[in-house]
Amino acid sequence: MVVAAWLHQSPSAKPLKTSEASPAILTVASANLNFEREDHAELAAWLLSGDGPDVIALQEFTESAMATVTGPEVLAVYPHRVLAPSEDQFGLGVLSRYPIESFEKVSPVDTLATLTLRLVMDVRGNKVALTAVHPMPPISTAYASERDATLRLEAGRLTKAGIPGVLLGDMNDTPWSTGLRATAPLRRASGLEPTWPNAWGWLSILPLDHVLVTPGVRVEGASLGPNLGSDHRPVRVRLAL
Repeated sequence: MVVAAWLHQSPSAKPLKTSEASPAILTVASANLNFEREDHAELAAWLLSGDGPDVIALQEFTESAMATVTGPEVLAVYPHRVLAPSEDQFGLGVLSRYPIESFEKVSPVDTLATLTLRLVMDVRGNKVALTAVHPMPPISTAYASERDATLRLEAGRLTKAGIPGVLLGDMNDTPWSTGLRATAPLRRASGLEPTWPNAWGWLSILPLDHVLVTPGVRVEGASLGPNLGSDHRPVRVRLAL
């Protein structure tokens, strides 16, 4: 059964071939920060390091996390951002080195839904649509259905946008689930490394954090990000637009 599950994972994006012309490269990351955590020194250190992503989506984004990312040093590196903190698990934030041309904060319409952030960025003259999500975990049939509906909706919107698209976040879903597989034609850019529960800073079991991309976007590399002291490990990918 385990082998069968691995064989039926959601499809992954194609890697960039070395023979292809040099495209614009965009490094994106997703990190669930854990809303109970108030010290985000590890996050700041990563963002200020040479390994920091170009764009990062932050889940469980609280006021304490906002205080970290709005400090002058981080602000100088990531001058473009859309921030929607909350003291529960469903605050979101996006930080970008590249200009954000437009954005939309999609507020939940009921207790089953969660906030969604939709952005369009200018990456070296390339328009890129990016959507950050953090749907509810599937603790009931209703929550699972809402999660799947959210992923399908945002995948459909990105597919129809006509520009390179990225859907990312803690999706509370695995690559073997019908929910994540229903995001086709989007493909996984992140790998299959487990990201949760990050027990003791090293033991994770399930890959719940993902970066999905529209057809035509290629993957140059994928890895886990550093341990941020959360119960999730970040995912980081290099995309060729």
